[in-house]
Amino acid sequence: MSLCVPCLLMVRPTAVWAWRKVFWLTRSAPFVALSFGYCTDDAQGGHRQLPVSIPSHRQHPQHPRVDDREAVFAHARRGHWIPAMKYFKWMRREGVRPDLLTYNAIMQVCGENGRFDETMTLLHAFQLSGLKPDTDTLNAVLACCSVVRKLERALELMEQLQRAGAQPDVTSHNYILQTYIACGRYPAALEYFNQLESMSVKPNVTSYSHLIRIHHSLNNFSRAVNTLDVMRTRGGLDPDGACYTWAIRACVKWGKQNRALQLLHEMQRSGVTLTISTCNDVLKVFTKVKAWHSVLQLFDGLEDTGLQPNIVSYENALTACLHLCQWQRSLMIFHSMLSREVQPSTLACNTVIESCCKSDQFQKALPIFECMSQMQILRDRQTFNLAISLYNNESQFEKSVEVFRQMRDTTIQPNAQTYKSVLLALTKLEAGLEAAHLLNEMQKARIRILPSDRNAVIAVLTKDAQWDPLGKLLASQQNIHELSLTSYCSWIRAYSEMREFEKAMHISELMRGSGLHLNTSVYNALLDACAAAGEWTRSLQLLEELRAAGLPPDVRTWQHAVQAHSSAGDWKKSVELLEALPHDGVGDMTTSFNQGIEACERAGQWEVVLRLLDQMDQLNITPNAETYAAAIRACDAAGRAQEVYKLQNAMRAAGVVPSDTRHDEV
Repeated sequence: MSLCVPCLLMVRPTAVWAWRKVFWLTRSAPFVALSFGYCTDDAQGGHRQLPVSIPSHRQHPQHPRVDDREAVFAHARRGHWIPAMKYFKWMRREGVRPDLLTYNAIMQVCGENGRFDETMTLLHAFQLSGLKPDTDTLNAVLACCSVVRKLERALELMEQLQRAGAQPDVTSHNYILQTYIACGRYPAALEYFNQLESMSVKPNVTSYSHLIRIHHSLNNFSRAVNTLDVMRTRGGLDPDGACYTWAIRACVKWGKQNRALQLLHEMQRSGVTLTISTCNDVLKVFTKVKAWHSVLQLFDGLEDTGLQPNIVSYENALTACLHLCQWQRSLMIFHSMLSREVQPSTLACNTVIESCCKSDQFQKALPIFECMSQMQILRDRQTFNLAISLYNNESQFEKSVEVFRQMRDTTIQPNAQTYKSVLLALTKLEAGLEAAHLLNEMQKARIRILPSDRNAVIAVLTKDAQWDPLGKLLASQQNIHELSLTSYCSWIRAYSEMREFEKAMHISELMRGSGLHLNTSVYNALLDACAAAGEWTRSLQLLEELRAAGLPPDVRTWQHAVQAHSSAGDWKKSVELLEALPHDGVGDMTTSFNQGIEACERAGQWEVVLRLLDQMDQLNITPNAETYAAAIRACDAAGRAQEVYKLQNAMRAAGVVPSDTRHDEV
């Protein structure tokens, strides 16, 4: 039972002063009185109510008067512990001795704000003052221990203050229960609740609310729900919103979503004020256990209860639509939110965009992203990642790169998904240099580069003949063992174009060290490097390795072989290779035949030259001006004027323009 004590009589016991103060408050227009009373409901402590009136100019401790005591109560009632402490200290400096109610008020506000050290200091001063603690004193310190989760200290203080004369009430035991729960000591909390009867303490609504929460945490779901009936039958109490909320959470955790909805309707019928905050708590619980249909069912029923959904309600409903692949309903809920002038959050927009993307409805999602900046909605990393993927799926790769640059203008750091999407856009745009810079940036950020992404960038650089950037890119990569054979070929080709023969050979050694088997394409790339450096001996060695490995040669391999033997002066081997060519699927071997004919010309083998010309005719390979010029020079050097004449006529008949004027001098 709470007592009301007029604080006017406590501060000034004379009735004359009280009437003078009332007259002053009503007559002074600039100073408006603020009426306050320090109290707490019975469930949280049952403190005595102290009605006070403070002029507005007395809210700062720079004006020392006896009104400071009233200011302590006023700020304590508001929960403002800092100004309350200032007035309290000013009282003591001015010689005003705090009484029991003042100490209780200041300790309560400090305790509820978790100011453990200040509360203990005040308790020590209280004990030194010679005042006897009462129930409110005990509840004030227990409230502090509950907030800061100091269970042992709470039990110690309760025993200490009981010896000093403070009698605990049901609120005191509720604070102990709350401290047990805050510390996660649920079995001990249940045992403590069961001992309340032996202590002759009758649990109140708050006690049963703690009990339901304990059963929920101990997975005693049926007991949690049955406690609602126990409250009515044994305690004669009606459950409040907290009791229903924890019972509903127990039902959801138990997988009984229908029972949870029944409790929600029962809560409404029983006269308990159903707030949107309570409904949102239930929605969050449904979302946490992925009861998506129950989320939408509860959300749809909000209008029937007369409640207006807020942004939390919409976010949970949109999340349910995302997981149920209901993109159309997601858009309807989003437009409903806009029509009710509820400002969408970043999470709400991201969820709608992702819901549309999940169902390949990219055109529906793009307008939402584009209007976020107009509505001044903050865009996070997920927003940018979704937008880049959106534009990629619509083949608007320039837009993807533009969104990425917008992201760079913010403080948001890209993640692996961002880089992967942007790399895709850059490779589609064939922006090899920018893609290479992005790969280096990923490596510095220690983001794992997928082999497919690296190989795609290498292919673009190879296609654009960006050999120098390609060589630098590959040389800077750490996980080169993840490169494909195609990437290694491009790397060797890059060094070949840069005339870096030794580096190209080193790459082949790296491949062998990584356990990779060289194929025909790799050998061709190495032969390119040898040809560019004029290393014919090394070319012949590579050709021998290719034959020993049993790899089938292709057109490029034949060309390199003929070129290597011809340049090394081995015309017989060149002719042997040319005569061994298959009669189908040869491809363009004109250059190779020219090299073989020139080798035979230098060796004075005019008859072999004519034989090679006949073979070209059989293989449907058309001689060019260089072919005829080399053949004419070979026959001219051997004094075969008749063969020269025939070659001239054949050249004119083929319409080939001579590239060498010496055949006219023959």
